[in-house]
Amino acid sequence: MKHDLRVLCLCVMSLASTYVLQSQWLQANGPFSGDIYSFAVSGSNIFAGSNGGGVFLSADNGATWKNVGSVANGLSTTLVLAMGNTGSAVFAGTDGGGIFRTTDNGVSWLAVNVGLTNTVVHAFAVSGGNIFAGTNAGIFLSTNNGSSWSAVNGSLMNQHITSLVVSGTSIFAGASPGGVYQSTNNGATWNQVISGMTNTNVLSLAVSGSSLVAGTEGGVFLSTNNGATWTAKNAGLADTSAHAVAFSGTTLFAGMYPGGVYRSADNGTSWTLVGTVAAGMAHTNVHTLAVVGSTIFSGNYGGIYSSVDNGASWSTNVTGLCASDVRAFAILGS
Repeated sequence: MKHDLRVLCLCVMSLASTYVLQSQWLQANGPFSGDIYSFAVSGSNIFAGSNGGGVFLSADNGATWKNVGSVANGLSTTLVLAMGNTGSAVFAGTDGGGIFRTTDNGVSWLAVNVGLTNTVVHAFAVSGGNIFAGTNAGIFLSTNNGSSWSAVNGSLMNQHITSLVVSGTSIFAGASPGGVYQSTNNGATWNQVISGMTNTNVLSLAVSGSSLVAGTEGGVFLSTNNGATWTAKNAGLADTSAHAVAFSGTTLFAGMYPGGVYRSADNGTSWTLVGTVAAGMAHTNVHTLAVVGSTIFSGNYGGIYSSVDNGASWSTNVTGLCASDVRAFAILGS
């Protein structure tokens, strides 16, 4: 009987000790920011996918952010490579966890991986009721808001898909190292369209009107004939690895890694460096770009920056954006 009481006391003490230890940890006020890999805009909400922090949401044009995507509310991994949205849902593409969907602005996330045979997701595009997902091994299509997926690779041969855009009735896929592929039948067949493209490691795509732009490891390329031919547009670019391209009206922006943000008002014929340390960017390694109204957002190594003057100056947007990729500690006094 005494032995049983001693065991019971030890168990209670152990539980109490565990509770006390857990209760001593609180989220610190920083360090802030981190690697931002992707954006999605849904109405007045801006979603950002991060490296290790999951998904963050801003409802005030980037002034403040809150975490709305973590393991605690449904994600199996917090390394989010791609964000996308339809009218009724927001999607997060992860590194190894596949695709997650939220219909309540990130309060909860549901894994939607039925039929998805590759779970490293880099890109989304929406065309009507069709959602396309680009992965490490080709492209998948959902016609039921992500509930199930089917491979639509055709001649892609399991390419590493980095980016997707829709232009009219065409869907374009950026691949590395395969260049650009075009489908005019919702992914049933794909044709490689790389004539004039001297670097086929495509990292990003953007479209505005008849202008289709590809950011590659060898600079920026422009097509004005639906991908039939491409022309290099690198005059003025000091760096050639264009990880992100985006249009704000007719103005083209290119995010370089490293090298900051460049701006062109003539479809890339000439470029001006606008995203620099002097202009407000502490880190100039750019992963992704997004345009919301007249505001340009840059997702960098080191957080999120925004510009409201066409890239002339940048401010950091980190309130509420806490990094979770902590590698080491140091002690100095208390």
